[in-house]
Amino acid sequence: MRIEVEQTPAATNLGSTAQRVENAAPLEILITNITLASRSGTETFTRDLALGLLREGHSPTVFTPEPGAIADEIRAAGVPVLANLDAFARPPDVIHAHHGLPALAAIARFPGTPAIFVVHDRRQWTDVPPLHPSIAAYVAVDENVLDRLLVERGIDQRKTRIIHNAVDLDRFRPRPPLPAQPRRALVFSNYAREDDLLPILREACRLHGIALDVAGAGAGRQCEHPEEILGNQDLVFGKGRCALEALAVGCAVVVCDSTGIAGLVGERELRAWRRLNFGARTITRPLSVRLIADEIARYDGPQAHRVARRIREEAALPRQISAFVELYREVVLARRDEASSPETNAAALAAEIVGLFPPWRQFCGVAGNLAMAQDRGAWFEQQTTLLRERLDAVELQVDARARAMAEELQRQGKDGEAEAAERELWQRSLADLRARADWFEGRFEDALAERDAARLVLQQIEASPLYRLRQALSRLPLVGSALAWRSGSSRRRAARLFGAHKP
Repeated sequence: MRIEVEQTPAATNLGSTAQRVENAAPLEILITNITLASRSGTETFTRDLALGLLREGHSPTVFTPEPGAIADEIRAAGVPVLANLDAFARPPDVIHAHHGLPALAAIARFPGTPAIFVVHDRRQWTDVPPLHPSIAAYVAVDENVLDRLLVERGIDQRKTRIIHNAVDLDRFRPRPPLPAQPRRALVFSNYAREDDLLPILREACRLHGIALDVAGAGAGRQCEHPEEILGNQDLVFGKGRCALEALAVGCAVVVCDSTGIAGLVGERELRAWRRLNFGARTITRPLSVRLIADEIARYDGPQAHRVARRIREEAALPRQISAFVELYREVVLARRDEASSPETNAAALAAEIVGLFPPWRQFCGVAGNLAMAQDRGAWFEQQTTLLRERLDAVELQVDARARAMAEELQRQGKDGEAEAAERELWQRSLADLRARADWFEGRFEDALAERDAARLVLQQIEASPLYRLRQALSRLPLVGSALAWRSGSSRRRAARLFGAHKP
């Protein structure tokens, strides 16, 4: 799918979306991201994309169910960030989607709008690409992620492409020339922790007389503005987007994480590792102090400068923005000729929402478990109440019978041996009843604990942005009935199992 779009000056009073695209006018783009409350890779990507599109004269808007600090940055730059899709006054020209849940929410809200879906991660469930007719193109940030599209999801190769990550060079300025030997090093990663990667890096740096600092959420040191600290570092440990930004500044970079090590990024490695986004597939050796120390020994300031120059030429943000804008125009024109029926779109939407995402399956499972725990608790409470009533009645009977026997024996002048034997028999019977009541009380407490635990998990899910998305989508035809059926079937199945196997 490759359509050449003639570049003509933007016109005033343009009519349809297709006319705006054909005249190369500015586009209205809706960007989705599952959260903007922290500083992960897709969040900073979304910020840079939105601001880059704005600088190029387009009109981006960002939708996220969980706004936060980066959302505030985006708003401050003049880009709207909305947590409610109903707030949109009119459909955008194109949807630039990250993450399946908000992507499908946007597709459901604007069923006639074409979308592209961008995958940033090979393993995370949030990046599972939905299969929906409105998604006209799928973008991977590297070759490793491309395999997720082609191999794991079976997407037609003609609908896929790679657009590599980029760096906002106005934000990440080049540092002065590196010293002959590194003096300061930084672990630049949200995943590095004291119980895995950090002790190894710290020891390797100690062997070379290098001071090591950490920037990342995993170590409790979230870095709000990495562009302000990277220029003070000689050597950086990280991978993915973190490695790319450090390289663009001019630091020497060792690609590694808690799973292993790739090595120092030199001119020989740059091209191949850039195609893999300096990510998981580049990591081929086990992590050890010796290997890290060996890579530090390869430090070469002039080479790091040459690598930085190439990165700043090839990974500049405007080049990435141009690639995405070209793709937006392409899919808008293709959508005009290839639009599917509303029924097909709705059926695909329902199937993806119900079957694809683990948190929704977890929600349905928790709802069923809660129903089962509530049913078990009610049953045990009922049985315990009945046993207590029976126990009280038996105790009254024992006391009454004992008094009657004592009076009869005394009247007849007999000894108390017969009375003692019968009383012992009654006491054994009473002890058995009490033991059974205690057993039921114990099971009752267990059932209440299960119920309370299920309620806690359910409350956490209901407070999450994913659940709010689920509730919004459940109001749509087909989707709502499918979700209701799944939740209801979980509860009915749990009830049937409990009814067949009561304790």
